[in-house]
Amino acid sequence: MKRYVFPKKIVKSVNVFNEKALFIKRDLQVDLFETDVCTTGKDGGYIILDFGRELCGGLRILTVTVSDGKTCEVRIRFGESLSECCAELGEKNATNEHSPRDIKYVIPFASDVTVGQTGYRFVRIDFQKGCSLGVKNIVGTDEALKLPLKNRYSGTDKKTAKIFAVAKRTVDLCSSGEYIWDGIKRDRLVWSGDLYPEIVSLTYLYGRVKQIERTLDFERTHAKFMGKWISLITTYSMWWLACVAEYFSSAGAREFTAKQIPYVKEVIAQFNDCVDENGEMHYPEHFVDWDTKDSVDEETGSRLICVFAVKKGIRLLREFGEDAATAERLLEKLLKADFTVKEKKQVVALKYFALGKISDTEYQMLTH
Repeated sequence: MKRYVFPKKIVKSVNVFNEKALFIKRDLQVDLFETDVCTTGKDGGYIILDFGRELCGGLRILTVTVSDGKTCEVRIRFGESLSECCAELGEKNATNEHSPRDIKYVIPFASDVTVGQTGYRFVRIDFQKGCSLGVKNIVGTDEALKLPLKNRYSGTDKKTAKIFAVAKRTVDLCSSGEYIWDGIKRDRLVWSGDLYPEIVSLTYLYGRVKQIERTLDFERTHAKFMGKWISLITTYSMWWLACVAEYFSSAGAREFTAKQIPYVKEVIAQFNDCVDENGEMHYPEHFVDWDTKDSVDEETGSRLICVFAVKKGIRLLREFGEDAATAERLLEKLLKADFTVKEKKQVVALKYFALGKISDTEYQMLTH
């Protein structure tokens, strides 16, 4: 559900007058008889607004007047920090990739426009020279997930409470639409390789969540239709399997999960076809994450993800009265390998999740 957030403060403004009008909480509807409005001068200028916390959405601008009846161009820059909202494209890695944050927009008379779809806390608006605007309000759109909480942090440690609050806000933002994204400033694709911790978080907070079900359904139907791996990445099909099992375990969505079981069996058979009797994996690639790509531990990481997913898949198939023999045989083959991790701590973490044990050397690697 979309909500509107008024700015908490004005960081700086140049050639902008009666800025206090922007803080008046009133009907978000333009009227011909507005009197208390914020105005901009004809010599250009800018205003920087702070909305107090991270938002996912855009900026809604309600304009009453434009000088001489003309349109007026504005440049809007979104930023998670002050430096980002003031940066030029290319400066300090500022880009317009994925979700554009630096946008020019033409504002007409008596208008109500919403610009942008990204993640931000600060916004800088630069006004065109040669015209002036009369602005009733400028509000941020907050589309973060908002559901009744089933669980919360109830301890007394302030640092843990702060970490919990930030983590909750982050996953709420990533679940702001109909599907779950890996980040609100990223592309608008669904990536199952990032989905597992989001499902763990969301089900703990809220129980059953429709966005999770839409996302898992979306990945299954598109991959099956194309006859490909989920997101075209082998390990992402593994993560999809782990996500379905985790969601059933945490949310108890039996009817939804039952619809996934035929594809669960297909995915496991697809894995099995890629692993020979000696336990050698013949997947197209072994992507774990970007830091481990082409490293000495990448294949081990891929194998561990598969072990983790297949173990969950076996339990899921048994729960639904399905034959798990193929999955069990696949697990036997996967476990024939040496799982020693040489340098990547995230692969050590995967080993602990998949096997439940790590060596003392790997423990040191993980914790230092």
